[in-house]
Amino acid sequence: MGMSYPSFFGDEESEYFDNLGRPKRPGIYEFQRFDGRKVIYTLALMEQEDEGTPPKLRVVRANRMEDYPSPAHAIRNLNGQWVRFLGDQRQE
Repeated sequence: MGMSYPSFFGDEESEYFDNLGRPKRPGIYEFQRFDGRKVIYTLALMEQEDEGTPPKLRVVRANRMEDYPSPAHAIRNLNGQWVRFLGDQRQE
């Protein structure tokens, strides 16, 4: 039951996005800023401070330096919307 595009209009969750349209697993994602520019973000899980909190995603790569959020785990504060999951992070 794989959908290539998540629905942002219902309550259902996809494999890659939560019901608010935010990424929920590591990988490479396309993001569209409200000014129309598209950004490719690579997300990875942060080290957890304690075991009681869920792991947070952080940006490890963006296609332009100025598109890095600060701090790197502040991806929910980005101004725009997540468009699609592009693939798993490549190991280098």
